[in-house]
Amino acid sequence: MKQNKIEKERKYIKNGNDTFEVVNYFPSFQIWNIGENMTEGYLPFCRLLLSQQFEGGRDIDTSCLLAVETPNAQKILKAVSRTGAKTIGEFESYLKRKNPYYKEEAMETSQLLKNLKQELSNN
Repeated sequence: MKQNKIEKERKYIKNGNDTFEVVNYFPSFQIWNIGENMTEGYLPFCRLLLSQQFEGGRDIDTSCLLAVETPNAQKILKAVSRTGAKTIGEFESYLKRKNPYYKEEAMETSQLLKNLKQELSNN
């Protein structure tokens, strides 16, 4: 069940068992590739736990999940799913590959993320 609530001037969204703090800045975390499982209109960000259970592990620190409100959230999440890129830098690296399969989508998503970051920094 998805719920929204405001606590002490902070806005949170609950998505299943996960609670995201909605922020009005571009987080330094990576985009969490949870696709259509995220509340519509919000882009999820997460950070990996410092200590992983095994080498190459991808355990998420669920105590600090963040979300940014954007109408392009599902479009960005779709590109994250297809390319594996989870940050602006990773999208830029993806585009430098020889013949990236989702080049146009990655270019558009990279620009959407840059625009979102700029928009949030102006607020």
